[in-house]
Amino acid sequence: MLILRKCEIVSLLHEVREWLILKKKQADILYDYMIDSPQALTRDDTFEQLRDLKNDYASIIVNASDLNDEYIAGFFDAEGCVTVQKTSGAYIAIGQSGNHSILEAIRSYFGSNAKRYKGLLNIWGDDGVRVAERIIPYSIVKKSQLEALLKIRKFAHIHYSRRTPEMVTEIETLKQFIKSAKHV
Repeated sequence: MLILRKCEIVSLLHEVREWLILKKKQADILYDYMIDSPQALTRDDTFEQLRDLKNDYASIIVNASDLNDEYIAGFFDAEGCVTVQKTSGAYIAIGQSGNHSILEAIRSYFGSNAKRYKGLLNIWGDDGVRVAERIIPYSIVKKSQLEALLKIRKFAHIHYSRRTPEMVTEIETLKQFIKSAKHV
């Protein structure tokens, strides 16, 4: 558990508020309360409003222009995964059940033909490669999974019958790595 003093919380909020999208309103309310701003709510009202906003992501509209590669990498690290399939390799999946507009914004941001099913955005093939290449420099938690995806995709253009035993072994090793790292 990380314990911060009031001055550290204020400094952190001051630095990150401009980069937030889904939790910006919450950060602004908390920041005003922490610095004893004249427009700040009382303690009880602040906590009540924060509680009300906690799961109210559906009302937040996210546009592609709000996004950048760094934000999406962080979002992917928190809400995404690389998924493997028996035959066709691997793809990127990003989930968000509380706010579907962010998934649409990500798809639009990358100009992708990705498929969205309920609260999941699946990015396949060359689109997945493009997205992985752009967010790898900023990914922390799932960087190695993205790198494995790119290595698997190198073999996509080689027909199964033309793959050497070494290629097949490498693909299977990469898939096993992704599966084992999936719960990170």
